[in-house]
Amino acid sequence: MFRYSATQLRGLYETRIGLLLDLRSAAAPPDPIALRSLNLIYKSVCTFGKFFRRLQQIDVARFVELPLCDDLVLYYWEKVVQANASAELIEGMLMGIQGNWPLNIA
Repeated sequence: MFRYSATQLRGLYETRIGLLLDLRSAAAPPDPIALRSLNLIYKSVCTFGKFFRRLQQIDVARFVELPLCDDLVLYYWEKVVQANASAELIEGMLMGIQGNWPLNIA
């Protein structure tokens, strides 16, 4: 299950980033369905992150032995490095396309 969850996280995260960048480059503001989709993907990504964090909190030694754990930690680390390198990308994810619509991440 862990292996598939780690793979699923990557797919969801990359899909969300792709959608955000596509919407950001569009001339028209996004419709409510697009915003709702982004919100659902965001919540799914957060749920996976909480799941992985909880597994790590329960037993670190067993967590690091899980299949693809090294890849998962590296993937998260790459996202941290990217976030530090591109504050504009993070602002775009939180504030929305061209700053004219708030993205509800609650």
